[in-house]
Order: sequence, then C-alpha cells, then structure tokens
Amino acid sequence: QLGQLVGQLAGAVGGGYGDLTDPFPEDSGKQTNKNYDPGKRDKLEGDTKDIRKTWKDLDAFFNSKQPPAECVPIKNAYEQCLGETGSMVLDVQKQLENSHDDPQGAINSLISMMGTSQGKIDVAANESDQLVYRICRKYDTFKWFKISSDIGGGLMGGMGGLLGGLGG
Repeated sequence: QLGQLVGQLAGAVGGGYGDLTDPFPEDSGKQTNKNYDPGKRDKLEGDTKDIRKTWKDLDAFFNSKQPPAECVPIKNAYEQCLGETGSMVLDVQKQLENSHDDPQGAINSLISMMGTSQGKIDVAANESDQLVYRICRKYDTFKWFKISSDIGGGLMGGMGGLLGGLGG
C-alpha cells in the first residue's frame, strides 16, 4: 500500500512529484504545469480513503475473534504488530494527503519515519511468530507459515531512495 501511494504521489502527473503537489504553479509565480490532471489527484485521495477503510475493517475483524486462553499472548503480540503497522501506514497516508499544502514538510516527515518500524513492528512480529511456533510444537503440529517482521529494513526503510529523490 505504501509503495502504491508514494508511487502515485511521485508520478501521478507527467512531470512528477512537484507537479502533483503544486498543480497550479501559476499561483506561485512558477511556470504552469500543462501535464497536471486533477483526476489523478482525486484518484490518489480516493485510494487513501480506501486504505484507511481497509485498515479499520481489518482491525475490526481481528478483534471480533476471541482466541482460546492459551493463545491470548499470541493475539496480544500480533495485535501490537498489526496495530503499529496500520498506524504507520495511516501516518504515511496522512503525510501524502497533506503533501499538497506542504510538500517539503511531508517529505521531511516521511524521511523522519524511516527506520522507526523495527522497534514498533518487528519485535512484536517476531514475538508472535515464536509464540505460534511454541503452540504448534506443543500440539505436535507443523507450523507452515511465518509471521514476518518488516521486510526491507523497516516499513519506511525501503522508501529511502524514492524519498531521497523526491527531496531534491
């Protein structure tokens, strides 16, 4: 979802990030962007609303299930992982939504988020995975999946090249 949103933000308009965040450059004394398409900006805003709803629905579904008592520690650890991931995605989404008013502020906020998911997400994901492994072992069941920590050096880590390119 993050890659989708940032990709749309960076290239939704022919000229790139600056064109999307400043669709009416004539108001700021810049040359008019002839490639600007307001429909693409509207699509980005619609996509961010869809993502917000998806995360709310996922959280509601997850919390609608009551685990057996011995699985409550797994639920608690994974709930932290899921909640922190959703929170970070929504924080990024908020910056993307606000990028029109303050593009440099949005970039700075996104850059400051880079590498912060490890303590918030990875620890809880790894704990969840270990707890599931122990339950599976206890019941002599093969654990056929892995609860992965944040892949690529952190939720925001993989965006470093893209964000660096947006910032200058």
